Amino acid sequence: MQALSSNRNPNTSQFSFDQTICYVHLTKMAEALVAAALKQLADVMEQQVKLVMGVEEEAEKLGSNLQSIQGVLVEAERRQFENHAIRHWLDNLKEVSYSIDDVLDSWNIEILKEQIEEDQESACSWFRTQFLQLPTLKQVCSIFPISCFSCCETGQRYKIAREIKKLNQRLDDIAKERKRYDFDLTYRGDEQIKPLVVNSAIDAAEVKGRQEEKNTVIKMLVGSESVNKLNLQVVSIVGMGGLGKTTLAKLVYNDSEVEKNFESRIWVSVSKPFDEIKIAKAILEILINAASVLVEFEAIMQHIRKLLKGKRLLLILDDVWEDGPSKWEQMRDSFMSASLGSSILVTTRDESVAMNMGCTGDRLFKLGNLFLEECWSIFSEIAFFEKNNDERVQLEAIGREIVKKCDGLPLAAKTLGNLLRFKDSRQEWQSVLNSEVWELEGLWEKNRETQSGFASLWLSYYDLVLELKPCFSYCAILPKDHEIKGDNLIQLWMAQGYLRQTHVDDMERIGEKYLHNLAGHSFFEVVHKIDCGHVMSCKMYNIVHDFAQYIVKNECFSIEVNDEEELKMMSLHKEVRHLRVMLGKDVSFPSSIYRLKDLRTLWVQCKGNSKVGAALSNLFGRLTCLRSLNLSNCNLAEIPSSICKLIHLRQIDLSYNKDLKGLPEALCELCNLQTLNMDGCFSLVKLPRGLEKLINLRHLHNGGFEGVLPKGISKLTCLRSLNRFSIGQNNQEACNLGDLKNLNHLQGCLCIMGLEIVADVGEAKQAELRKKTEVTRLELRFGKGDAEWRKHHDDEILLALEPSPYVEELGIYDYQGRTVFPSWMIFLSNLKTVILTNCKTCEHLPPLGKLPFLENLRIWGMDGVQKAGLEFLGLESSSSSSSGIAFPKLINLRFMRMRNWEVWADDFIRMGDEEDSTKITIMPQLRSLSFAWCSKLKAVPDQFLRKATLQELTLTCSPELKRAYQKGIGQDWHKISHIPNIKIWNFGEKRLLTLLEERGLIHHG
Repeated sequence: MQALSSNRNPNTSQFSFDQTICYVHLTKMAEALVAAALKQLADVMEQQVKLVMGVEEEAEKLGSNLQSIQGVLVEAERRQFENHAIRHWLDNLKEVSYSIDDVLDSWNIEILKEQIEEDQESACSWFRTQFLQLPTLKQVCSIFPISCFSCCETGQRYKIAREIKKLNQRLDDIAKERKRYDFDLTYRGDEQIKPLVVNSAIDAAEVKGRQEEKNTVIKMLVGSESVNKLNLQVVSIVGMGGLGKTTLAKLVYNDSEVEKNFESRIWVSVSKPFDEIKIAKAILEILINAASVLVEFEAIMQHIRKLLKGKRLLLILDDVWEDGPSKWEQMRDSFMSASLGSSILVTTRDESVAMNMGCTGDRLFKLGNLFLEECWSIFSEIAFFEKNNDERVQLEAIGREIVKKCDGLPLAAKTLGNLLRFKDSRQEWQSVLNSEVWELEGLWEKNRETQSGFASLWLSYYDLVLELKPCFSYCAILPKDHEIKGDNLIQLWMAQGYLRQTHVDDMERIGEKYLHNLAGHSFFEVVHKIDCGHVMSCKMYNIVHDFAQYIVKNECFSIEVNDEEELKMMSLHKEVRHLRVMLGKDVSFPSSIYRLKDLRTLWVQCKGNSKVGAALSNLFGRLTCLRSLNLSNCNLAEIPSSICKLIHLRQIDLSYNKDLKGLPEALCELCNLQTLNMDGCFSLVKLPRGLEKLINLRHLHNGGFEGVLPKGISKLTCLRSLNRFSIGQNNQEACNLGDLKNLNHLQGCLCIMGLEIVADVGEAKQAELRKKTEVTRLELRFGKGDAEWRKHHDDEILLALEPSPYVEELGIYDYQGRTVFPSWMIFLSNLKTVILTNCKTCEHLPPLGKLPFLENLRIWGMDGVQKAGLEFLGLESSSSSSSGIAFPKLINLRFMRMRNWEVWADDFIRMGDEEDSTKITIMPQLRSLSFAWCSKLKAVPDQFLRKATLQELTLTCSPELKRAYQKGIGQDWHKISHIPNIKIWNFGEKRLLTLLEERGLIHHG
């Protein structure tokens, strides 16, 4: 690794680290922008589409200038600290690069529009010639020497041509100026992005050395008699950033002793600002295990007060800042309804914050730095992962010197360990040890104690390949401690042009590699990950977020506006490209933002009744460089047609605008659009007819959309995400099942709705689901209705909808056929989860025991079943010749709302007898078993209950089972008393339905 140069001009002052980090980021950003511009220029030129005479020559000159400048950027990076003029030169280069990107994008849009027009002309030509006997557009044009459409060239195309020439003139000046500095040419070869994967052992390394601290905090919470006499105590963990406060709090939260002592455990990430409504809502949703429709603070707190009454509570408020205590008093009283011994655990960097929230001196735990050997343990476990003993011996001495520079910060040790994990030579390790970064002064003026944390992050950032740097720095726009879905983050990167499609990988797969790499460098904490390694969600460590904000402080801003006059006085930097605005209650959208014409990202967050809708026309008309626009949950009722002016827009989030009733046709003019998010727009029942013109659309998030999709959906062959595919009936404008045929790039979840109206088996086969090999979760929804003809219809349609063998989760809803086990199901070799809901006409449980890899099974509303027997196991009889394993991998089994189910068949019960001679093993890995609303069922087979693997049994609204198994009164309590976690609940049916609907487990009605 190359260390920063120590050469300085003696006539210049010594640079502080904040200057250094900003200027080096400036170079890296310029380098990334130039590389991106060259790639985009090559893509556009490959189309070989003429704009006006001579533009090709100008474009080639543009590429030549960019390439000559690209060759000296490494040298410019080294020398920018000795010459202010070089820094100014880099700044100009960055601004021109952004402008080049805008112009090339406009050129690309013209190419796309030509393609769309040609496709439309081709589709209409047959109709014209056959029915109207009119010539085609090409025939019309051939009649006239001058195209009747040449007005296009005199408009937008000439404008693009002029802009390219202007940019070339600016770039000429920059290219000439570089000669004054006598830069050395440096060839930077193609850097390879290593496929870093965060190993579970590496995840565990961060928590080393905190056992004693964990025990001390637990004792504060539960270990004293005085604690049990307090109604509500506040305990606090205080320490600087990167020290591991959150990690320690997690260790405490997940401890078995703590779990036993508190009936309700709640974790809320607070960060800045202290949003009392958001925090209260998060607490409520954890308590009810569902989304809440309440929005008023007082109503939320009253509900919390009722739910906590008489329960022992542990509430963890993680990462509280200086603005917390002033708002805390409004919340604290509601927690007083909890029982004696309840506790609140606060983590904060500031001791005064803890004291102001009610923490006394004996309940304040100051987290210290790790001992050197503890830091070494974290570092070495990561850095030497997969290195042999000889390599360890060679590098250990240097490694121990590096660890001394961590100053006892676990995150610094982890970051440096990940940095050196793939570096094998002594020279590379020595370069890290000798880096000038460790000596630079003024790392962070307000908190000098975090210098080693920032230095380790800087070394890791500097080591990233060029393509990863903008992906990381862009994340400064995220709220602190914000958990974001991995797919959503990748789509944001796509919108900014950070991910480029290749012949081998599409943008989403490249983004996944980038995300894994950044997590491997300790820049992200992976919160949820599935077996295949896909990152479901992630977030930044707080100190990493501080670092990201620090290196982009002139380009990325987050502002909170609670008073309109306040923003008029604010001066946002003219270079700002990415902006997150948090609007207070009843605050209008600030007009001063309109002057930020180069803005590429705008994320608006509203509190209460913020007035955003009235500002949209101005916003769309002035911020025309936007690539990403987030208007989620902004109380919007309509979208103006002027949205078509956002020609560069790639991503728009309109989710959870519950009053939004329609989208304008003008939206379909955004031919660059890649992501359209309409999740939770429950009033939206119709989409624009021209949707087919969005030929670059890759992600259509329409969860909660109850309308049918337009016919043109079949032309969106780039689609990767489509939550709901809703079929229309007898409507030429609505799609049918056959329109799925060409959407073979779909990934993740696909829900097909309206299958009860599919006309015939041929239409179902046209969907060609077997070719959708990237669809891993498939939902087949047949809709309501109990017509007799559906017994045959649903059977045939289900059989024709054979999915790809790569499906991992299958849900079948409202099926009215005779059996719900089509012949293709047994061949789904990756199938792990099956959900069967409201299959009311099935009289027997399907033979799901045959599925070799099934781990999760939920059967809901199978009202036709009265007796369950061996058919459920996939066995014909219990003869002595029978052998094998039924449900060999099943972990979780749930039966819900089986209203007519009374008994298990005798042959099934006999299988559990000790004298039974069969060699059949049933559910050898079962861990969780649940029965809900099985009102007539009297018993559970012993072979389920006596399993040593069974850890959880839940009985809900099942009176006969409650009578049999309840502790103290049930005659069969002894059969379940060994199970560690037993829950017997009596929810009202209406309440449970509401909870399940809110969680999306069932549909209304």
